[in-house]
Amino acid sequence: MTGLSDKEMAVIFKKDAGDYMIAAENLRTDEHSIYLVAPTYFLRGHAIELLLKACLLANGWTLDACRKKLGHKLLVGLTEAENVGLVLSDQTKSVIATLSPRHEDYTFRYRPDKPYAFPNQKAATDAIAELFDKVHAIVVDKVLNERKP
Repeated sequence: MTGLSDKEMAVIFKKDAGDYMIAAENLRTDEHSIYLVAPTYFLRGHAIELLLKACLLANGWTLDACRKKLGHKLLVGLTEAENVGLVLSDQTKSVIATLSPRHEDYTFRYRPDKPYAFPNQKAATDAIAELFDKVHAIVVDKVLNERKP
């Protein structure tokens, strides 16, 4: 166990997701980015997973519940996050829906033996930025503001 509360883990997950977003953008803008599609989308998928879990942790979920109920299922995480008040644009939800099966079956970790679809770079960047901003506001409201006397 970490010794940190589940709400404190929400802050850490959000921070780590931001780092994965930066890493993905660094790969995307690399001159060899055409060869870095899988690593870029692996980082994006993990950032989305962490952000959805941060939203849930900030809203009373436990780390154990996130692991057991969500695992790497982005669409399940999205549904549960919407149930606690997360509101996202249709475009962002579409990006998450497109990436969810690829994230869950490890497509971006291990080379698949069949073709697969993924969102275009700009749509993915915009979607994750929107998700980050919305989750940031939730974490500030539900976790950081609660700490203030």
